[in-house]
Amino acid sequence: MQEPQPMFPHFHPVSKKDWLAKLKEDLKDKSYNELQWHTYEGFNVEPYYTRSEVSQLDYLQQLHNTLVTSTSTQGSAREWVNNQYIRVKNEKNANAVALEALNNGAEGLYFDVSKLQDIKLGILLKDIKLNYCSVSFLAGSQADQLLSAYIRYAKEQGVQAEELNGIFNFDPIGEIAESGLIDSDHFSSFASVTSKTGRMPHFYGITINTDSFHDSGASAVQEIAFGLNLAVSNLDHLTDGGMSAADAIDNLCFSVSIGTSYFMEIAKLRAIRWLFAKIANSYGLTDYQPGQLYIHARPDTWSASILDPHVNMLRYTTQAMSAIIGGCNALSIPPFDSSFAEPSAFSRRISRNISSILKEEAYFDKVADAAAGSYYIETLTDRLITASWALFLQVEEKGGFSRAFEKGFIQEELRRVRKDKLQDINTRKQKLVGVNAYANAEEKLPKSSTSTGSADQEKLLSPQRRGAAYENLRVRTEAYIAAGHERPLAILLQFGDAAMGRARSAFASDFLRCAGFATQEAHAQPQSSQLNQLLQQRPSIIVCCSSDADYEAQVPELADYVRKFFNGLLLVAGRPDSMKEVKHAAIDGFIHLKSDALDVLTEIQDKLFGEE
Repeated sequence: MQEPQPMFPHFHPVSKKDWLAKLKEDLKDKSYNELQWHTYEGFNVEPYYTRSEVSQLDYLQQLHNTLVTSTSTQGSAREWVNNQYIRVKNEKNANAVALEALNNGAEGLYFDVSKLQDIKLGILLKDIKLNYCSVSFLAGSQADQLLSAYIRYAKEQGVQAEELNGIFNFDPIGEIAESGLIDSDHFSSFASVTSKTGRMPHFYGITINTDSFHDSGASAVQEIAFGLNLAVSNLDHLTDGGMSAADAIDNLCFSVSIGTSYFMEIAKLRAIRWLFAKIANSYGLTDYQPGQLYIHARPDTWSASILDPHVNMLRYTTQAMSAIIGGCNALSIPPFDSSFAEPSAFSRRISRNISSILKEEAYFDKVADAAAGSYYIETLTDRLITASWALFLQVEEKGGFSRAFEKGFIQEELRRVRKDKLQDINTRKQKLVGVNAYANAEEKLPKSSTSTGSADQEKLLSPQRRGAAYENLRVRTEAYIAAGHERPLAILLQFGDAAMGRARSAFASDFLRCAGFATQEAHAQPQSSQLNQLLQQRPSIIVCCSSDADYEAQVPELADYVRKFFNGLLLVAGRPDSMKEVKHAAIDGFIHLKSDALDVLTEIQDKLFGEE
């Protein structure tokens, strides 16, 4: 047989050593360190990997092609359930939404009934063919009664329990972390629920939720490790109560939040599969394979925003791509407006269509395992496995999940990473489109209060939206306007160096619009008629935009002149390091790339709004 020939013979192979040598030459005075990704997970990621660097990762081949579809009649290599998430407030309305979803592309339903008591399943599930779609529940304190009623209702419809498909999301141990409530009745209900679902091969009754960790700002390492600790706690609780480890593990699934760190989230799901298989093996299930774990995925709350909410559709799309490539079995994409409003038919349709488009138009179901063999993703997976297992063992040494939580270890670990993440957002090192960058100051905000986490963050987890502080800035400005004031106007005053003036004006506009301030570019010299005309607009803020040299030469004179007619804020766009004269001028401060934007904008609001 003829040896395979390279596709591009004219391109010579390049070793990592050669690549680094060329890179060093091209970077000149810059450090290679600047090209590395310094992750919140505690390890650095290179921009480039070669086959030689993953030659020691053969063990990850256990993950390759573990989800290949063998029963599809449509030629699909991969399948996942496209769930419609439905928050149930009224059974009749929820039923109408469910039927609409099933008739328009959804393959499953995910009912959030956690806030309801005495659920009328005959109304909620009317006309839904339970043996032809997946039906899942996010249950609350009524879990045991709900499951019994569901099994009974299905039997009345001619559907046996063995035919039901979905997950029953009820996690009393995980609930303690967010609510602080320990209810012994919940644990007895948990045992009863799992005993019922243990006889249902396609319906999972032990759901390990990592949502609370993720939405509290966890790194991928923390989310994986604490999720595994939670799984072990649940397994120990059930096996101590008499259930076999095999029955418990076969009845267990993960429900995982997916963030916007595209490759890290792909690797996260793969790491969860490999590590849980390792745990299953330790319980005596020596034949358990990573592909046997059922993973339900959903875009996170942490990344969503009430500001420029249509951007949530873009976030959810990349998150769905990560979930599918990472190997989820079911995907529940919330409507883009679900965090601040009752979802509309349009927003529900869009949420369904994301999964449908990735399948029908992007052909994500035609590739068995797109991540298999990728040097970059394989390396990320290996790093996550190593770091997550070390943290998992650390928690187990402290007595397991519940003991570590009681001691505050888990909260402190999450708080440490969340602080770093929020600091990067506050300083705009990490850009959130529509929130702390590229904001639309004139958009009409929804009537919604922003989430700021749990009341007692020292003892509990604090799920939140990462941009909540910026949302509060905007809400404060809108409240000021609603009280009868004009929207604060910032004049971006360009003079001197034209190129620097344009650049710093663009920066200042983007900076100030994050707080809901209007901005206007202008060109004028000190003591000019154009400047006098600008002052007649009664702006709240004037920002000087030019070069450092022009600032030193002109800002002191400009400040003295402006102060005769203007009592608003006078700011300079640039760092104050080398501006000795400007520092002593009658200005109110500087804004620049290193500014803590949240603190600066809050201070500006305090000065402009006074006692609101």
